[in-house]
Amino acid sequence: MDLILGSFANANVPDFSEDELALYDKLLQNPDPDLYNWISGREDVPKEEHSAVMDQLLEHHYAQCRATGSDDIPGRSK
Repeated sequence: MDLILGSFANANVPDFSEDELALYDKLLQNPDPDLYNWISGREDVPKEEHSAVMDQLLEHHYAQCRATGSDDIPGRSK
């Protein structure tokens, strides 16, 4: 999770508005296993956790997976 969230934070947090920072902080309050399952597509993101920041995080992870040829692409069966 540190690699996923760290690269996302480096790429996005400096440009976040106060509202986006609050959404990101709220997202980080979730347990790592839940975050990983949502980001990897193993579980659907709960309605209450879905936000524009979560969408950005999912897209960031998907782009990283494509760039590295990883099998950990959301929505892709293993």
